[in-house]
Amino acid sequence: MTIQKILTNSCSKWIAALMLASVAAPAFAEEADGAVRYAGASSFNWDLNGGDGGKGSGARLSLGQQLSPYIGVEAHAGMGGGSSIDVLIDDGVNPPVPRRADAELDQLLGVYLRAQYPFNDFFTVYGLYGYTRAKVNIDVESALGSPSFSETQSGGSYGGGVDFKVLSGVLDGKLRITLDYMVYLDQSGGEFVARSAGLRLDF
Repeated sequence: MTIQKILTNSCSKWIAALMLASVAAPAFAEEADGAVRYAGASSFNWDLNGGDGGKGSGARLSLGQQLSPYIGVEAHAGMGGGSSIDVLIDDGVNPPVPRRADAELDQLLGVYLRAQYPFNDFFTVYGLYGYTRAKVNIDVESALGSPSFSETQSGGSYGGGVDFKVLSGVLDGKLRITLDYMVYLDQSGGEFVARSAGLRLDF
C-alpha cells in the first residue's frame, strides 16, 4: 500500500503564514470583538483511499483561537482506529502477491486557518484550510512472519463544518456541538478524509 504523496511546494508558504498567524493571535485577540479560545473533543471516522488503504474510528482533539468573529487559527491532533487491507509484499515470489495487513492510524497533526460566518449566537458555519501530517502503521501477515512498517505523508488540507450552541443554561452557554468533514490529504488517485462529531468548549 502506498499513501499518495502530495506536492508540498506551496505548503511551506502556508506553514509560514500559519506560524505568523499563531504568533500574532494574542495581539489580535485582545483587540478583536468576540474573540475567544476554545478546545474540543470529537469522534474521528477516517477513510484512506476510499477504504482500500484502511479506515477506522478514533478520537480527535482540537484547539483554536478566534482572531475575530470571522477569522481564526485551529489545530487538530487525532489517532486510533484501523482495518484489514490488502498490500503487495515481495516474499520471494515473482511477481509480488497481495497479503492481508492491519492498517492503523498512529497520529494525525495539523494546523489550519479558519474562516467562519456566525449566522447568530447559536449557529456558525466555517471552512478550514492548512497543513496536515499523518502516520499510518501497517502490520503484514506473510510467509516471512509479520513484518511491520509505517508510512508518513504530509500536505495541504481543506474542509468545513458547522457548530451550534446547546443547553444555553449550562457552562454559561459556552458549550457547542461540532460537525465537520475534512480532506486531510488529497491528490489524484488517493486521499485521506475524515468525518467528525463532538463537543467544543469556549473559554
